[in-house]
Amino acid sequence: MNWYSKDRRAVSPIIATILLVAISLVLIGVIFIWVQEIIDVPKEDAPDVNLAVSTETAGDEVYFRILITDISEEPSLNNIEYKVFDGGGNLLEEMTADSEVYGNLAHLETHDDQLLGVGFSDNDADGRLSTGDYFLVKKFFDKNYAQDIDISDGKMILIYGPNNAAMEEISFGF
Repeated sequence: MNWYSKDRRAVSPIIATILLVAISLVLIGVIFIWVQEIIDVPKEDAPDVNLAVSTETAGDEVYFRILITDISEEPSLNNIEYKVFDGGGNLLEEMTADSEVYGNLAHLETHDDQLLGVGFSDNDADGRLSTGDYFLVKKFFDKNYAQDIDISDGKMILIYGPNNAAMEEISFGF
């Protein structure tokens, strides 16, 4: 009993070679992508930004207005963090400039039942930090402190989140 016929042939050597090369290239591509994710690629540089500070009043409250006067790129607000320090260098508040502080102006609403000392206005409502946008920082911080803290001698630092680099530091004391 002869089950094999002499007319049947396997895959030709040329097609076999092409298949082996194709499978090898796909495998190399998958390994390359996997290794590339593991390797720490340098993060992009923080955008250059220029800020101007002025004071504003609303009723009895006094605010420092930190205006973005120029910025080299317009990063997403989710990538922008801020830190506010008093004159002694104590950190009073830190958050991202996203939906938590976005639009919280004048009365500066609460977040997790804590009063916010910083509000943000997205001038062109595009979700990006751009020229004309500004932060309002309360001159007298009153969140969870026994008494208001005057931050006239303090400062605010804007941080670019992807590489955790300080974009700009501005002092409230002119």
